Amino acid sequence: MPAPYSPTATPTGANTGLDHRAWLQSFIASKLHSAKVALDLDIEVGDTLLGGRFKNVPMVVKEIGTDELGQPTVNGRKLLSYRIKKKML
Repeated sequence: MPAPYSPTATPTGANTGLDHRAWLQSFIASKLHSAKVALDLDIEVGDTLLGGRFKNVPMVVKEIGTDELGQPTVNGRKLLSYRIKKKML
């Protein structure tokens, strides 16, 4: 029979003295730190991407950056909002 849920217990059952929220934040931070991967994007300023609701409106890249979460952005919008036209052959 599994042990009942306890918000202060860690998954291993050891009590570290941290409350559940602090333990969860440190756990997520450690997983995110180990999961960072470099992206090699073949996009330069001046390239044409397809954007819009149906990803059929050509848009020219004016700036490439990152948001507060470290995700790549193009023209201030997340990169997944576009299709890369030169990759669609």
